[in-house]
Amino acid sequence: MKRLPLLTMTVGMILALWMFIGIGRDHDRIGSGLTSPSEGSLELTQSEPAVESSGDSGNQIFEEYESSDSGEPITPAQNPSPVSTLRSGPWSEPLLRLIEKGKHSSDVAQELTDLLECQNGIGDQLLQLLAEGQGTLFEKRALLVALGTALSMNPIPPGIWIDRRGVLEWAVDLWIEGFEDFDHLNRWFDSTRGIDGNLSFSLIDDFLSEPEKYPEGSAMRTRWREVVLRGLKSEMSQKTPPWLEQWTLDWLESEDAEFQKIAQGVVAHMYSSEDSSFRKKVLSRIRTRDIPTQLDVGKGILLQSDGQELIRVLDEWADFFIRNEYRGSELLTAFHRAREQPLKPLLYRRGDKVDSDSYRLWVLYGALGGRDSGGSYPSEWMQTLEETARLDPSQGVRFLALRLCAMGWGQRSEEEWTALTRISGVNPEQLNQAHGLFQGTREKFYGPRENE
Repeated sequence: MKRLPLLTMTVGMILALWMFIGIGRDHDRIGSGLTSPSEGSLELTQSEPAVESSGDSGNQIFEEYESSDSGEPITPAQNPSPVSTLRSGPWSEPLLRLIEKGKHSSDVAQELTDLLECQNGIGDQLLQLLAEGQGTLFEKRALLVALGTALSMNPIPPGIWIDRRGVLEWAVDLWIEGFEDFDHLNRWFDSTRGIDGNLSFSLIDDFLSEPEKYPEGSAMRTRWREVVLRGLKSEMSQKTPPWLEQWTLDWLESEDAEFQKIAQGVVAHMYSSEDSSFRKKVLSRIRTRDIPTQLDVGKGILLQSDGQELIRVLDEWADFFIRNEYRGSELLTAFHRAREQPLKPLLYRRGDKVDSDSYRLWVLYGALGGRDSGGSYPSEWMQTLEETARLDPSQGVRFLALRLCAMGWGQRSEEEWTALTRISGVNPEQLNQAHGLFQGTREKFYGPRENE
């Protein structure tokens, strides 16, 4: 079998290491250091070591793996059995070397390469072994890493697959159905070729044939929808194809809530594209519907839009939401996803004149969603909120910004807070409200003051 060039596998290696040694929480940071192979080179930002070399590191690998944030509930696994029940074959020795190396080192590129070269059609074999459900926890995790890496390799090396499409469809089905050994397969979906419109419509056909297979509100229905949307979005890399335009328009008006959600997800993804022609066509269709229907579509778009898409979403939806006094949880969710985007350009996108006061107030309501689990805003957001509380021409905007500052002040001194309130120029009643919020939030996160 032709040797697999290690450079070709570099991106797969990063994903494999992330899964294998339990650094899923660092995925975004690691991924941001990669450039596409199509650009002629690969660059990797060095991340901190994820595993220390110690006698207990083998167990640590999988303890961290189980605790990594996958978005799905995971049942804690028992320590892997030392006795393997995995079927033997050409994969046995390279798999063992991969596991042993991975217990003590993050550099398993050669071991993973050896496994993927051990026989023709190894990709098909990896899925078969996983589906059989045999082997120790270490073996199952290593098999999943190898399978995910093989599926995400681009270009696809010769000899790895007998039926790659069949393997992909089967693996996705097992993930959707919730088989434990496939729990984290979705971590490779973004880089896996073949999750496309054809796969989406195959899954839709299955849903229409056996709707009872995907109970409403179930985790299986959610996973099914995730793959369908991923496949449809993959068809929109340049321009939305006409067939998807028509389906989206039809689904927006479907009586089936599930297909409405899919259409809303497709529309939300349109905001990441420079091509606005179809988006305008969709909006003109939506605007003919009654207000509750328009609100449902708008809220669905907020829920499914990425942080980078928020500015375009608000450009086209803010006036509608403001007119209808909408400030719901979907708005907070959208702003939370946009935490990496600067707040100031969004807040002052329409300037600071009187005619944009309602817009700035509405954006500030959304900005409340930018706090993390510890109650803190991103540093640029906090700086923008303080500047707004001091300098905005509108007293109402300054007051709301001051309230948001109160909820995100953290452990900074009360003297700094008092200085900000004085500069803000709000009236005494507003000042009392903001200070009460400041004290209440401080006690919630840090406990009552010692002298009280």
